[in-house]
Amino acid sequence: YFPTDIPASVPQQKETEWKAEDFREPIKTFYTVPNSYNFRDGRCGDMAYLCWPTIAPSSVAYYPANGPIPGWGNSLLVTSLKNGALYRVPLNADGKTAQGDVTKYFHTPNRYRSALVSPDGKTIYVATDVRGNALGNDGKPVNDMKNPGSIIAFIYDAKQ
Repeated sequence: YFPTDIPASVPQQKETEWKAEDFREPIKTFYTVPNSYNFRDGRCGDMAYLCWPTIAPSSVAYYPANGPIPGWGNSLLVTSLKNGALYRVPLNADGKTAQGDVTKYFHTPNRYRSALVSPDGKTIYVATDVRGNALGNDGKPVNDMKNPGSIIAFIYDAKQ
């Protein structure tokens, strides 16, 4: 079994043919690849899905426009299960569309489940899973989390 090998008995439809009246385009996608992309990356072996270009987003938090971290105002903070990282998506002034590039922060060999911004905007709290599979600092799969079942606090210090 390989996740991209779909049995003939499963109904299939091209994504571009799917229609729904209430569908809205996402404000941002992460690392979209061409149809020719090779999903069988050897560095991940039996856990090939970890090497796929998706981030496995698990939560979204809003970082306020008046927050103290320079350049972070009016952004979405997205946690990643398989990359153990926080992604910052800058928004335009009205907050309805993404602008600019996504930036990756705080990578550790963990599964980031959820993020919360402190009321003063100086601390980002990230909850980690107790167990699971993720990519380590070397880009290869790990199943021993660095901080299993923890709350990690990333604190902004303007003096540094």
